[in-house]
Amino acid sequence: MVFQENLSVEQEAKAFAPKPKPRDIGSDIGIISQELSSLSRRSRILEERFTNLRRKIQVTDQNMLNNNKRITTEINIINDELREIKLEFEELKNKMKLMISEIRGAARREDVDIIKKYMEFWQPLNFVTHEEIEGIVKDIIEKNR
Repeated sequence: MVFQENLSVEQEAKAFAPKPKPRDIGSDIGIISQELSSLSRRSRILEERFTNLRRKIQVTDQNMLNNNKRITTEINIINDELREIKLEFEELKNKMKLMISEIRGAARREDVDIIKKYMEFWQPLNFVTHEEIEGIVKDIIEKNR
């Protein structure tokens, strides 16, 4: 082959490139049919995967909603119990304050010791009641008659 000197590089490349062979239309249809069936199969597989993912997401969403509802209920129960505990604690504090004030008003050990000394000194068990005196006086009056 003889080339002209003023041909461009592209034109030279085209001149050396292999010429495409004419194809048989029947073999092209078979290849196209196989490709279409392969694409169709892949498309069905992707659709199935998408459907399965959608189901999983729905189940996950439902589980999250159920868990959220359960947790909210438990939190409300815990809050109610906490309020009750706070009220009971306040009642205990008030009772403790009352007990402390009662204890402060009670006699001290020193006071009890002083009273004990007076009791030992006076011996109140040897004291006589009014009824006993009246009885003794009546007995004396009857003896003297």
